[in-house]
Parts: sequence; structure tokens; C-alpha cells
Amino acid sequence: MSALIYFVGAGPGAVDLITVRGMRLLEKADVGVWAGSLVNPAVLNYCRKDAGIFDSSRLTLEETTRILAEASGNGKLAVRLHTGDPCIFGAIREQMEELDRLGIEYEIVPGVSSFCAAASVLKTEYTVPEISQSIIISRMEGRTPVPDKEKIRSLAEHGSSMVLFLSSSMISSLTKELLAGDTYTEKTPAAVVYKATWTDQRIIRGTLSDIAEKTRAAGIAKTALVLVGDFLGSSYNKSRLYDRNFSTDFRSAEKSGASDSQRAPVFSEIYIMSFTAAGNALSDKLRERAELFSCGHSDVHELKANVNKDVSAEEFCRKAFQSAHDGSKVLLVSVGALGIAVRLVSLYAHSKLVDPAVVCIDDAAKFSISVLSGHIGLANDASKIISSITGALNIVTTSTDVNKRWAVDSWAEHNGVRIFNPDKIKTVSAKILAGKPVLIFTELNHDSQLFDGIPFSGNDGDSGIHFTDDESEADIVISYKRKSADSKSLVLYPKAVCLGVGCRKNIEPESLYSFVTEILEKNGIEPLSVKTVASIDLKKDERAVIELSERYGAVFRTFTAAELNALDGDFSSSEFVRNTTGTDCVCERAAVLGSGDGNLIIKKEVSDGMTAAAALSFSC
Repeated sequence: MSALIYFVGAGPGAVDLITVRGMRLLEKADVGVWAGSLVNPAVLNYCRKDAGIFDSSRLTLEETTRILAEASGNGKLAVRLHTGDPCIFGAIREQMEELDRLGIEYEIVPGVSSFCAAASVLKTEYTVPEISQSIIISRMEGRTPVPDKEKIRSLAEHGSSMVLFLSSSMISSLTKELLAGDTYTEKTPAAVVYKATWTDQRIIRGTLSDIAEKTRAAGIAKTALVLVGDFLGSSYNKSRLYDRNFSTDFRSAEKSGASDSQRAPVFSEIYIMSFTAAGNALSDKLRERAELFSCGHSDVHELKANVNKDVSAEEFCRKAFQSAHDGSKVLLVSVGALGIAVRLVSLYAHSKLVDPAVVCIDDAAKFSISVLSGHIGLANDASKIISSITGALNIVTTSTDVNKRWAVDSWAEHNGVRIFNPDKIKTVSAKILAGKPVLIFTELNHDSQLFDGIPFSGNDGDSGIHFTDDESEADIVISYKRKSADSKSLVLYPKAVCLGVGCRKNIEPESLYSFVTEILEKNGIEPLSVKTVASIDLKKDERAVIELSERYGAVFRTFTAAELNALDGDFSSSEFVRNTTGTDCVCERAAVLGSGDGNLIIKKEVSDGMTAAAALSFSC
């Protein structure tokens, strides 16, 4: 250590949140100058008893400088102790310039800022994917002015996560300025954190409509941060950093067995058409990052200006739409003018249920626009990825997205949920946009992972999304049981059922399919809800079982006899089956194991050398 003067961040308040370096400097310091009005005095316990300690709240700049200069001149180690991190509202620049003028060396030791501490005690994250990726740290204008371009109403226009220091005493005026930015609304979440990490810490939560009143009622007027933004709300999108289906430099995406709750889009085919040399270059860039659109492999087709002269744009577009209408998950990217994309798409567009995702990006990479099938087709998601690859501004115009509301059809697509009556989507979306209560009925466990992406508002009668026990009043029915075609609710079928099957060798595929289908129908279970077909590993190559899983669009899993026997439970038992396979019951045990230890909803049924059972997955 060459310097004798150190500016040290004391941290937000808790005595053990000072850095190790800062603590060790305090232990060695001959002189300490601390911000007595802000720093927890318990931090001074790290100092030697014979150290000279001065409270800067009672000193002027000149007096503080004189103390530090005298300590340096006498060869003593001095610590200038600031609250949080001194780089934020620490007024250290003027102190450093005084020391520079005197030719005195110094160093700065960073600390934990109170804005970090506030997030920790609120158990929140400022940078939430697709909600906010920016943090604005500022203060309300008071006796100390702020630049015109940094006034609160101007900063509020960004709608970013915002942390406001030195403003809690003016919170009524502050909320008015925040709302004047015309981006935040009265429903925007807000919080006030008083003395974060101190023993007398207090937290006030609310919205911009009531946070001022709540703060005043709590008697809080200083030593508090005001936090504002949708990052404080319940709605967000998971990052791709730890997504099992997303490749990084350190981990490859899983090629199979992907989670039904995956957030990234999965396109089996990507069509990219470009009309200029600059567009061709963008097409290459998108092709090189194709794994971002597929969580693995997808077929990429390109139509480039002055390259594929034997194929017209109309024919290329027709092939993309035909592939989507045949059941493939298709992304069509048009690199060029939006008008070109609109004219081509209009020739083949049929329905948002089957049309491909269509995104248009101009060849200068200024704008990435979701054009068609934003939710079910996942064009909105694809446009965001294109924006991240190219730096283009992402433009999404679907009403639920621009108003930051839950989109039921997008949620269904992300979670592998089949929509039975899509004409009811608009009714549900209209209620959500109008702020009216939306009621969900389900036979599934309310703690199921399937519901993690739904921004529930509790069951206290306020507007928002709630569970209901009355199916007749539900706006949305999420069920594995078959529902009537004239249902007044939006009916959604999640992948929630695991079929456990066993059969004699070389059974006819049609026989097994008919047997299982009859069982599902008898028990009122919707075939679209079948997620997994499971059996013993002796049947891993049995054609009938493999075809059964394919016909249901289900994952086929097999288990060893030892894995099946390891399950505890009241299962049907057969000595013949035990002697033949090594386990007393294949179908029931396979159904439960394949469902993730779920509940049996169909016990073992037998017919002509075939057995079947079904279990309901807890996680869906």
C-alpha cells in the first residue's frame, strides 16, 4: 500500500457488509473521518481504540481536507469512511481534487451500495428479462438542482427500473413527476426501503397510486430509497442463461427430453429471404445463430438476392407456409421492406393457429418487426432474438405485449398446452386488457410448475387472475379431462398424463392403440393431454409401443425392472408378470415413474395380452 489516505465504502449499514479490504484498513487506521449522519456507528468498532475519529457531518470540506492532509504529512494512515459506495452521491470528487491540489496520494476502496442492499432485502432483481434491462439511479430535485434533461419526469419516460436516493422526504412530488412521464402508471409497483440491512430496517410496498400515502403513514422521511418499476411485479420471463434448451459457450442445449415449460422458441424450420447485398449479410448472421431459434438443430432455407435466381420469393414463401400448415414449427424471416413481407404473406396466410411465425427486419438492421403469428406462432419471441443478434429495435404490436399483460395463447404455446377452442382467446384477452378478473378452473394441483408463468393476483376479489373451484364460472379451464365442444370457457389441454403400458411381444400396433384409446375415452381423459408413454426396458424396441407414443405425440420412456421395483405404493401384482419381466406390475409402476411420482388416475386394465394404466404428473 503506497498511499496513506483511503476513501472506503462502509456498505449499506450492516457491520458485516463492509468489504474485507475496507475492514482491514479500518483496523490499521491511525485516523478515521466518517460520515456520522449515514454510516452505522457500529462499523467504528473495527478501529483501534487509540485511533483519532472525526465525524464529517459536523465538518466543512476545508476542515475534512485539513485532517486528512495532516495525517498524511505525519505519516499516518487515514480512512475517509463513506456510506454505501462512495461513487454514488458520495461527494468525493471535490475531496479528491483538494488532495490532488496538495499533491497527496490516495486510493478508493469500493463498497456495497444501498441500492444493491435494497434489492437484496426486497428479494428482487433490477434486470429482469423482457421487463427491464436498465437501471436508472437518480434523485428528486430539491435544494440541490439537477440538469434539465435528468429531471424525474424525463427519466421516467424510459420505464426502466429506477432507484431514487435522497427523495423520500418529497415522495408526493416524486410520484407526481414519475407519473408525468406517461410511461409508468398508477399501477406500477413501487417500494420504499428505510435503512436497508440496518437492525431497524423497514420496507413499504405499494404502487405509484399509494406509496406516498403509505410512506407518510409510516413516518419515513429520510435515510430511505424509493424503488419504482415493473421489476417489482410478479410477471417476468425466465432468462436463457440456465435454460436446459439453450446453448452457451459452456453448455450445449439438450436435444431431447426438453422441459414443457421452456421459454425459448423451438422452430424445426427457418426460412430467410433477403433482397439486397446488405440483406444477404444479415441472412448469413441469422443463419450462423440459428441455434437460438431452435434450442438445438433446425433446417435453414435461404433465398438470397442474386444467388437463388431460379426460385421466386412467392414460391419460397409458399413453401414456408405449406410446411407450417403441414404441422412443422416454421419461422419465416423477410430481410427487407415491410411492404414486401406484407404482400407475400397475404398470398398464403390462413389462420394464426397454423401460419408460420413471420418477422421482418430491414437490411440496415434498424427494426425487427413481428408481422404474423406473434403468440401461437412465436413470432414475438423470434423478433426479440433477431433484435438481440442484430442490434435492431424490437417492434411488437400485440396488445397484451405492449400493455405488459399476460397472453394466454403465448403461455399455452410455451408450455406445450393445446388450445381446444381458440375462438375464446379474444374473450379472455379482452378481460385481461380491461383489468377485469379472469378465473381459472383446473383439476391439476395448484402448485404445479405449469402455473409458474401465470401472474396470479390471489383470491381476494381484486382484478387479476385467480383460481376458482367452480368450473361453470371459469373463463379458462385447464384440464386433462375431455370437455364439451360448446364450452363457454377457453379450454386448454396441458401435457399432464403418463400412460404406462405393457404387452405381449409383436402385438399389432393398431390393437394396442385401440385398447388404450378406449380406456382413455371410458375414463374421460383427453388424448391431447398424454405427455409420456412409459414401459419396461424390455419393450424399448416394441413397434406397437413406439407407434403408440408417436400417435399421441408423446415422449417414449422405458425403465429397468429394478427402477420399477424401487417404487413404493399399492400396485396391482402378478406373479406371472414378475417371473416374465422381473417386476410384479409394468403398467402402473411405469405410469407413476414416468409421471415423476404422480398419482394414478387409471388403475391397471387388461385385454388380450395388453395392460395399461395412467398417472397424473404433478409438474405437468
